[in-house]
Amino acid sequence: MAQTSQKSRNIMPLLKLLIFIMLIFVFRATYIHLRTPYSENLDQIAEKQYKRSIKLDSYRGTIYDRRGQPLAISIKKKSIFINPKIFTPSKQNIRKLSRLLSKKPKTIQRISRMNSYFYWLKRKIDQDTAAKVESLGIRGLYSINEPARFYPHGEILAHTIGACGTDNTGLTGVEKSFNSHLKGNKSQVSRQADALGRPIFRRPASARPEKSGQSLYLTIDLAIQEIAARSLKEGVKAANAKAGYVIVSDPFTGNILAAANEPSFNPNQLSTMRKNNIRNRSFIDLIEPGSVVKPLVIGKALDLKAIRVNQEIFCENGLYRQDKWKISDSHPYESLSITDIITKSSNIGTYKVAKEIGPKYLYQALIDAGIGIKAQKIGVPGQATGRVSHWKNWKPQRFSNIAFGQGFMTSALEIVGIYGAIANGGKL
Repeated sequence: MAQTSQKSRNIMPLLKLLIFIMLIFVFRATYIHLRTPYSENLDQIAEKQYKRSIKLDSYRGTIYDRRGQPLAISIKKKSIFINPKIFTPSKQNIRKLSRLLSKKPKTIQRISRMNSYFYWLKRKIDQDTAAKVESLGIRGLYSINEPARFYPHGEILAHTIGACGTDNTGLTGVEKSFNSHLKGNKSQVSRQADALGRPIFRRPASARPEKSGQSLYLTIDLAIQEIAARSLKEGVKAANAKAGYVIVSDPFTGNILAAANEPSFNPNQLSTMRKNNIRNRSFIDLIEPGSVVKPLVIGKALDLKAIRVNQEIFCENGLYRQDKWKISDSHPYESLSITDIITKSSNIGTYKVAKEIGPKYLYQALIDAGIGIKAQKIGVPGQATGRVSHWKNWKPQRFSNIAFGQGFMTSALEIVGIYGAIANGGKL
């Protein structure tokens, strides 16, 4: 009896200690559940674990040519996402995912160790690839449909139309300029998960519907565009040139019917695109126009009655010296009519005509034609404006150079506008 009583006395302190510890746990658990902010934190943890809102891009508006032919459309593509908390692929599955999604195995392993409940593994892949990924049956890996951009005509109109990024935002071309018009509003889906983290989309009412973007009609004519792009490609290749561009317009309306650049790129395959190929030279490059401005000089002189249509100009047999500089023609001519000065592209003849009107009126002829004047924007990012220094700053040699298109900058669009005015009878 004495031994039993002694054992009981030895156990009692330990039992009291255990009861005291249990009371502390009970008190602490009650405190956490009932007192803010702890109760809110637990709700937040549960919310993250079992509920999540996924924002999905809306379908962008369609871009059409002037006849209603689609140039850019929205289609469905699969996006793959994971729950890293339960995403535990085998080494074999990691290798398969690496091959299918073009991701390094180390990247997939790193993602699987992330402390989160949601992560996009790959956005907007084709349906066949998505089906192969889904067939692996990897726990914690899921897919959902997202809108993606598709360009039916590939590189034919790539620079003007532009392209969109993974987030469905316009990156270049009219896709960028009219992004707010085209993109619409994102939709939001509330995703619930079961105890294993598998998504449950049970409540359609919890989804906020999307609002698709508005459509856009261009003045581009697809038939003319295809001819222009093909001809440009052949011309650049034949000339062994590094690059080239072409703009086609209707001189009576000013509408741009075609605009092509070479080299081009495929907006459906941005991952393979070279950075230099995305440059929209037809609208953003500035050049010295050269002989294309000679009709402006002749026209201004005729308008001022400084010369006559049937007048002959002595062209110095191809070489004209003045002070310490000289002007030459590619072919020597003794005398040329006003018409022949243009058709033969005589630098000497054009300069002599320019001398008849002087720097002030030559400058005015260029400005009146739209060179160097901030033009109306046509919806292409980076649209360039030419540059002409004021005539009071011209020295005699600079004056002669400007007369035949050197010493100042202009854009292809300005030149197209000038020749449109010549073609239509004078309306810029």
